[in-house]
Amino acid sequence: MSAPNVLLLDEPTNDLDIPTLMALEEYLDDFPGSLIVVSHDRYFLDRTINKIFRIEDGGQVKEYPGDYSAYLGFREREIFELKEQTSGSQSTGVKGDQQAVRPEPEPSRKLSFKEKRELETIELQIESGEARKSEIESLLNAHASDAEKVQALYTEQQELINKLDQSVERWAELALKADF
Repeated sequence: MSAPNVLLLDEPTNDLDIPTLMALEEYLDDFPGSLIVVSHDRYFLDRTINKIFRIEDGGQVKEYPGDYSAYLGFREREIFELKEQTSGSQSTGVKGDQQAVRPEPEPSRKLSFKEKRELETIELQIESGEARKSEIESLLNAHASDAEKVQALYTEQQELINKLDQSVERWAELALKADF
């Protein structure tokens, strides 16, 4: 392979040590071709990609410009707009002899007291987790020559990213339920 113009990477960060991962990221920063990545490592995705393709239900592919963080912002806006459209289309009016069709009563989808408290707690956890993640990224850059420190910080970063992913997912579930 003298000059590849497409790289396919499937979970490239799973089995790499820190120096190798850093070397890979630096190489990918300067790579002139196309990069196709499948990864759960949000930090790696934010560092290396500039476009996301999501396969929707029904097999349609939707393109999102930007890194993974930008994609999450797009998805939040899409969900919000979808909720706005659904709430707008649910209002019914009566014209002349027509009767308004009443929807079947749905089970209560409001948040319980416990879920409201959980939502508030998760929001605070996400805020502090994102702050710590930024702090770790700065520390990784500052201690790049100290292999032990970098390894410890990287391990903490990966655990934090996993916790943040779970927290954001749960927050989205609760926020969606709260808005209905």
